[in-house]
Amino acid sequence: MFETVLASMGMGAAKIDLRLDKDVVITGKEATGQIVVTGGSAEQKVEGLSVYFILQSTHARTNNSLIERVAMIDITHDLFTIQPNESITFPFSFTCPVSIPSSSVNTKYYFITNLEIKNAIDSHDRDYITVLPNERVAQFLNGFKQLGFKQDWDGLVTDEQGWSQLIQYHPTTYFYGVCNEIAVYFHYNAEQDTIDGVLQVGEQHTTNYSALIDMFHMDEKVRRFEITASELNTEEKAKTRLELLVKQLLKK
Repeated sequence: MFETVLASMGMGAAKIDLRLDKDVVITGKEATGQIVVTGGSAEQKVEGLSVYFILQSTHARTNNSLIERVAMIDITHDLFTIQPNESITFPFSFTCPVSIPSSSVNTKYYFITNLEIKNAIDSHDRDYITVLPNERVAQFLNGFKQLGFKQDWDGLVTDEQGWSQLIQYHPTTYFYGVCNEIAVYFHYNAEQDTIDGVLQVGEQHTTNYSALIDMFHMDEKVRRFEITASELNTEEKAKTRLELLVKQLLKK
């Protein structure tokens, strides 16, 4: 009896553990694993088991912290009893949405597993997972890397199109001394298999007025783009397409 009271208060209660087969998943692909429920010091009745897929990032407009529940995965709503020290295993699978932003400097993902215990404090478990971009977006992002751009910051915005990601880079090799930074704001269009967005380039001037110009953003140029699947089917094509975009902006 005393153990039951303690368990209802969360002491010696049943525990839950999501064990992922891999701690990485590609957008559009499946994450799998097992959920292990382990009984505590007393018998307890479980009313449900679910998993939340959570996005944590920075809002690109406000720079505020951003936390969103991307999906809820129902494992079971069946009532069951977990005995002291008993282990019950449930299979877990989740298809990662194809159009969500990939993990980055500020953008993280994790699962929260919820064990709903009747007349007691529920048990929770948190597990981080790295979301990798699909082949198209990976080639796009790798194109910036091949051009010597290093990522500094990223943020997200959601609208009627879904999630869009803003990434800020600075040049380290090829464009070093030519521009201060570039920022790319893009969205993967799954239906068209294209990447749509805008690219902003900040030029580095040699005059003493550069600080004043930067203050008023007079040296910022914006160009909208749409990059098709055929332009991203090889690493070299992606690099060439992005290099052309940056050079066109620098000439204006």
